[in-house]
Amino acid sequence: REFIQWVFATPVQFGCGWSFYRGAYHASKNGRANMDTLIALGSSGAYFFSTTVLLANIFAPGSLPERTVFDTSVLLITIVLFGKWLETIAKRKAADGVTELNSLKPPTATFLKKVGSEFQVIYKNISVELALPGDLVRVLPGERCSVDGIIVTGRSSIDESVMTGESELVTKAVGDSVFAGSVNV
Repeated sequence: REFIQWVFATPVQFGCGWSFYRGAYHASKNGRANMDTLIALGSSGAYFFSTTVLLANIFAPGSLPERTVFDTSVLLITIVLFGKWLETIAKRKAADGVTELNSLKPPTATFLKKVGSEFQVIYKNISVELALPGDLVRVLPGERCSVDGIIVTGRSSIDESVMTGESELVTKAVGDSVFAGSVNV
């Protein structure tokens, strides 16, 4: 039975677990220890202890306890790899969410300049990529905010559910922040 466990544990230990050995090696070259170091040491300890017990019981029966812990090394590597897989899925979904949020942002904006106490349109339907800090942008009712900014004139209700998930409208006035993708209701 222990021999069969050794046969199945070896490919997991040195095949699936190879990335942990490689990571531990690179960390030790830099004089550091990381998660890979802990996993490589822990799983190797269980694997080599069990291999020693297996060989001792083959060549000198009864000299060491018969219980091996190959399952511990396999389980350790499997659980950590499963966790890394889940982390990758979560990162991918988060990146997709950010991409989706960016797609809600209008690609163009109407730029204004202040002349006295009045605002005049200087550019209409210009790419928001050209916006610089300090630029004035007009957002009419029903339009999405094209850039993050601060309200300099007026008062309105803003739907920020894209950013916060909150379905209630938020009243904004001069000096309040607005975020790209939110809707001026």
